[in-house]
Amino acid sequence: MTLREELFKHAAIKGAETELRDAEEEVEGLVDEGLTWRIQQASEARAKATKAEVNPERDDHEDRENLSLNLQKMIDDKIWVKKKT
Repeated sequence: MTLREELFKHAAIKGAETELRDAEEEVEGLVDEGLTWRIQQASEARAKATKAEVNPERDDHEDRENLSLNLQKMIDDKIWVKKKT
């Protein structure tokens, strides 16, 4: 597994966790199609990320740029800090 794949997987998992947490808060109200759609999208992104494959035709510059952006996002999100629940 490459660093790029791991970064995408991490971002998808974190996004899915955020959507599920938001959904839990909204479930107290009426569940609508928008909530269902968001949960489905988060689940699909998570599944896709865990099955990600490297695209060898992709430009190295683009890979570096995406890696840099994802790394900066993880730094900004302070992923090493345990979140209080």
